[in-house]
Amino acid sequence: MSLPIILSFLQYADEPWKPLLITLLLLIVQRIVDNFIEPRLTGQKLVVSPLIVLLSLAFWGWLWGVVGMILAVPLTVIGKIILENIPGTKPLATLISNE
Repeated sequence: MSLPIILSFLQYADEPWKPLLITLLLLIVQRIVDNFIEPRLTGQKLVVSPLIVLLSLAFWGWLWGVVGMILAVPLTVIGKIILENIPGTKPLATLISNE
């Protein structure tokens, strides 16, 4: 995302409002995709609640940093699969699922 911003400042050096507008629009689009669209699509495809996806990203990111955020969804789905296959923990798996 930084390359389009740098390029816009270089290309529109005489009009500083254009690069600022481009920066603002890129940040807004990035926030919308990261906070709303991506968790919803991920949750639908993996049959996991979007809220659980966001919470797992926050937890694993807090615990392990960037590596935890990369592994957050796979670890959560693995945990859900394990919970589904143990008879006593099926209600927990149902809470995690999107269905």
